[in-house]
Amino acid sequence: MKASEAGIPRVSVVCAWYNRADYLTDTMESLLAQTFTDYEIILINDGSTDPRVRRLLQGYAVDSRVLVHSIQNSGFVKAISYGVSLARAPIIAIQGAGDVSFPERLAKQYKLLKSDARLAGVICHVRSRTIGEGNDGSSHVINDQPDRFYHSDLMQRRNFITHGEMMFRKDIYDRVGGYRVPFTFAQDRDLWLRMSQHGDFATCPEVLYERRIFENGGVAADLPKIMSQRILSAFARDCARQRQIFGFDWVDIFGDQAPLFRPRSKLISKRLAVYSLACLLNNDIQGCKLFSKMSRNECLTPYSLLAQAVVLGASHSSMCKSIFRLMLSRTSIAPIDCPAALKNLISRK
Repeated sequence: MKASEAGIPRVSVVCAWYNRADYLTDTMESLLAQTFTDYEIILINDGSTDPRVRRLLQGYAVDSRVLVHSIQNSGFVKAISYGVSLARAPIIAIQGAGDVSFPERLAKQYKLLKSDARLAGVICHVRSRTIGEGNDGSSHVINDQPDRFYHSDLMQRRNFITHGEMMFRKDIYDRVGGYRVPFTFAQDRDLWLRMSQHGDFATCPEVLYERRIFENGGVAADLPKIMSQRILSAFARDCARQRQIFGFDWVDIFGDQAPLFRPRSKLISKRLAVYSLACLLNNDIQGCKLFSKMSRNECLTPYSLLAQAVVLGASHSSMCKSIFRLMLSRTSIAPIDCPAALKNLISRK
């Protein structure tokens, strides 16, 4: 029997909210305007401090397709996990808070996912739009994802899934244990790596989703958050390698404390050192010291030693800053990871 014939929707859209009230209507109107008709929308208010969020969400609860739950603030992983646990449909579509799904998104992703039983999930091309700071309104299209990708592709350094555009099979999600709490960031990378051991992923070759990057208060605006995301993303791949060898990983053994046992990484050390130098160029001496110390604690590399020299005060001259600016402009790390303000600073002549 098909899901809809039993009164069960075919797709459950799950979205967890923490503030961002100014963009709630954009997200909800985009979901309610879908050409796909057999779906429910599960909204989790994760203890938003802005009272408008509760009021706006409850306003949409009058629609029979919409289910709203307000909980005490518990963080994104627990909130989105709770939302998925309430889902009745066999297919889950994630929706980022403040993002926009274009009208054909659910219909086209569902059709692709149902066309091949070997698929665990599907994504789509994405338009990425910046909200806030100097780059407000700027956008670009992410359309270089593989048509079909596998576990080995997800093990590469780059993660080409931005999470909000994902649609996946709930039975595979349940089989691998869903999102895991130790991954306060990169929770999606960890989940896709585990799900990819039970199925492939595919891409709808159309722009069906707008991802909004909130530079005021979002991950992309905060270097410590960016670094946590990078470290946990690398740890997710380390866990995947361990599962391939032993059939279990650090999270299975140590639970929430698993990140304490992750292997040290020269790449992470280099990234931390680069951030330290970038902070110096931004006249953020405290940040420079913090990232330099983190770089040395992670692993000793030429970059970490250079960052240490900066902290010791031996290289605060304008000439040395010019040298650091040149180094940062030639590394592949800084242009990708640094926020817009630092990118502009690095490229300044």
